[in-house]
Amino acid sequence: MAGRHGRISCQGRKRPRFLAAGQGGGDFTVNRKLSERICVENCAISVLGGIQPDKIKALKLGMSDDGLLQRFTPISIHRSGNGADIAPDLATGERLANAANAIADAANGTLFRFSPKADAELHAVEAFKAKEIARPDASPTLRQWLDKMPNEFGRLSLVFHFIEHYGASGAVADTLPAAVIGQGTAERARRYLTEFVYSHALTFYLKDLGASTMDEHALWVAGFVLARGLAAISSRDVYRVYPALKSPEKRSLIVATMRVLEMHDWVKPAHIDRHGVEDRWTVNPAVHDGRFAEIAATERRRRDGVQESIKQGAAA
Repeated sequence: MAGRHGRISCQGRKRPRFLAAGQGGGDFTVNRKLSERICVENCAISVLGGIQPDKIKALKLGMSDDGLLQRFTPISIHRSGNGADIAPDLATGERLANAANAIADAANGTLFRFSPKADAELHAVEAFKAKEIARPDASPTLRQWLDKMPNEFGRLSLVFHFIEHYGASGAVADTLPAAVIGQGTAERARRYLTEFVYSHALTFYLKDLGASTMDEHALWVAGFVLARGLAAISSRDVYRVYPALKSPEKRSLIVATMRVLEMHDWVKPAHIDRHGVEDRWTVNPAVHDGRFAEIAATERRRRDGVQESIKQGAAA
C-alpha cells in the first residue's frame, strides 16, 4: 500500500496483523507512550487499488507463501477500443452511497445464517472448488486461492444481502436486513464468485504471475487452429496431429491444454463424453477475423514446410 505519505509495509511483525485483518481479525489495541491508547473493536482492512502485472510478479514470492496474496480478489482489466463518454448514473450512484453509509453504520454483533436452500449454494461452491483444484494445470498459488473460496462465498453472500437491503428503493437506513439469507442472494454471490471473479483469478494466477506447464501445448494448438482456419476442434484432432500429446498417457493433458485456450477466450466447450470429460470445443469466430492473419500465414508456411521435409525424407 502506498500513497503520498509513503509506503506502508506489511512485513515482519506487522504481517500477521494484516493477514488477520484481511478477514476481520477481531479487536486490536495499540498502546502508545506519548498518546492515549487506540482500541479498534473490529480490525478489518479493505484495500482497493491497481498494480501493473510486472510489479506484482516481482512481489509474488514474498506475498504468496503465507496466503497474503490470495486474500485479494484480482480483477484483470484490458483496454478495448478507444472508450466512450457515458453519462454518470446519478440515481444508482446515490443509492450506492446510501447503501455504503448504511452498511458502515450498521450495528455489530448480529448473526446471519443461510436458509436451507441457500446452504445448497455453499455446497455447490465446495464442489466447484474441489473440481478446479484437481485441474492438472492449476498452480499452487491458484489452489491456495481456491481453497479460500467457501469462506469468501460467505462474506460475499453477506455483502450482497446488505446491498440488496440498503440499496433497495425506499430502504430505511436504520433497519437491519433479515437474519436469514435467501437462496436468490446466495446464488448471485456464488455466480459472481465462480463465473466472474474466478475467470479473472485464472488469468491472474496462470498468466500474469507466470506461465503454466500447459502454455506450450496451448500455443501449438492455437497455431494449428489458425493454420487450418478451424471453427471447432476435438481431442481426437489434437492427438492425431500433435506428437507431444499423441501417446495415450499424455492425452489426459489435452483438456488442461484447452482450458488455457478457454481462459484466453479462444474456445468454449461444446461436448462432454460419457465419462464427463470435455472432448470437443468451438472456436471463437473472432480468432479468424483477421487480427491473427499474419501469424496464421506464418503457421501455414511453417507446417507446410515440415510436411514437405517429411515427404522428401521418405522419398530419399
